Amino acid sequence: MDSLRPINARKPHAAGFTLVELLMVLTPVLFLGLGVITAYIFLGRNLTRLGNRQPQDVKVRRALFQFEQDVGAATGITSMTTTNLVLTVPVAISNCTTTSGSKNVTCASTINLTALSAVWSAPGPLTLTNCTTTLGSKNVTCASTTGMEVNSTVTGTGVPSNATVASITNGTTFVLSANATANTSAGTLTTSTIVTVLADGTTIASVTNGTTFVMSANAARTGSGLTLYSTKAISYVYSSAAGTLTCTDASTGISTTLLTNIDSAYDPALPQVHFPVNGFAYYNKSNLTATTAASVKSVEFAFTTKVGTAANGTQSSYSIVSPRVVVRNKSL
Repeated sequence: MDSLRPINARKPHAAGFTLVELLMVLTPVLFLGLGVITAYIFLGRNLTRLGNRQPQDVKVRRALFQFEQDVGAATGITSMTTTNLVLTVPVAISNCTTTSGSKNVTCASTINLTALSAVWSAPGPLTLTNCTTTLGSKNVTCASTTGMEVNSTVTGTGVPSNATVASITNGTTFVLSANATANTSAGTLTTSTIVTVLADGTTIASVTNGTTFVMSANAARTGSGLTLYSTKAISYVYSSAAGTLTCTDASTGISTTLLTNIDSAYDPALPQVHFPVNGFAYYNKSNLTATTAASVKSVEFAFTTKVGTAANGTQSSYSIVSPRVVVRNKSL
């Protein structure tokens, strides 16, 4: 027999959520999703900024290192504007040979030399060439005794320890304080006399070829394997239009763009901005603005770079001051 049930009994409702319940559940989920998206955008922009900044920082550090090296080694300034700096920088000339009474000099290379540039030699011990000693004798003959001094020490093959110059006989012969210990010929001796190879004020008259140049005055003595020094011009140009810093070696004509993306629109007068305007500045001994090249004691290069877009870009300001610029300046 079938079980009895009320005539008006209803079927149970199907399981589900009301609109209010759905909103209560979905609202935190939406906020969580928006938080994740926001964090993703924020991290993405910052990673892009870091990606932009890292290579720019590397370029800046390399450029400032080169700038500091050149300015620190400079012996003079020939141009000093806010956008252009021209330095006179010494250059070493290696493995040079000079002949007493001759203007011709041969070196390993003359690639960095230019006519009318100064050329000089660092003072050093006197080297005597083509020397002859005789066992048991104090007399020594060399190609030249020019520059020798009595009582200066003498070293080399055939010369006893602690020997000195007792006297100078003539332009090719001198006397040791002790007898020679061996027979030698065409030898090289060295004395403690400090001499220079080139007279003050000597310049390069002309460059003959890749290994030879001609001086404006004769060499004071014969020497080989010498290191001489000359100068070359190095120019730094800041272009506000291009936003670049370019370095040019005048002796080779090679130009290198050291920096890009310098922000020419940067305005140090804006609120909360306290950084020097882009370009070069020059100071004297009292850290005041220098008015002449001779009074410059330090050079500053300041600039602001801008890389990327408004959404993910980065702006960085840099400044470097070199305390050694014109090493031969007189005190003010």
